[in-house]
Amino acid sequence: MITTLNLNCLNKSNVIVLAVKPHLYSDAIRTLADEGVKVKDKLWVSIMAGVTLADLQAAIFTISSDTEDRVV
Repeated sequence: MITTLNLNCLNKSNVIVLAVKPHLYSDAIRTLADEGVKVKDKLWVSIMAGVTLADLQAAIFTISSDTEDRVV
């Protein structure tokens, strides 16, 4: 699937790849939260240098309180 809308991609995917500059990831996730996106059972893959899994999990928890979310 090709789309320019993050919301469409997020809703249709089982795997979410976060490939933004590390200083922008919180803004990207905040944008999803502002749009009211709620996700569950997703695999979140990060290729961002310098962002700890704990920080990333905390940011993702703002849009998904599901304990089934996996972050790598």
